[in-house]
Amino acid sequence: MDLRFVVPLLLASSIVQAAGLTGFYTEQQAAQGKLGYDQHCAECHHLTLRGTGHGPELAGPNFMAKWGNQTIAALNAFSAAQMPAGAPHSLKPALYTAITAHILRVNGAAAGDRALSADLATSIGVAVRGAAWDPAPQAAFRPGCKPPIQFEDTALETVEFPSCELLEPVTLSP
Repeated sequence: MDLRFVVPLLLASSIVQAAGLTGFYTEQQAAQGKLGYDQHCAECHHLTLRGTGHGPELAGPNFMAKWGNQTIAALNAFSAAQMPAGAPHSLKPALYTAITAHILRVNGAAAGDRALSADLATSIGVAVRGAAWDPAPQAAFRPGCKPPIQFEDTALETVEFPSCELLEPVTLSP
């Protein structure tokens, strides 16, 4: 057996898996998460996940600046420990995980044929951008200023935010 061909194939396979091209959640799980999000989260974080005065953005560059280097498990655990505001741990664990799947979907992570696991140690940046994720600190935008992004949600039309000036790159923690 010629290892010159086997090793690159194994390497490519692990890159594809790390890039999230196999998917991190099922479409059904993300759809359940959207229903839960709409009921328990949208009032503070907005239906489009763009944030409000009561809750931060859960999609786009500012979200990625804060959460991109964190694991999916950390986001899920934070959500359960802190949300909904005033009633943490009030949802079923499977619903917190489904809401996390919805957040990943809106940010661009790929769906697959396996349900998202609440303890997944993959970073959100890798789940969303795959091998293109740069773990260096992401640029943040001025508070109240929406970055020039576009995303689609199956229940909403395409949303586009106006351009803003960037601040210096910063490292944010949850």
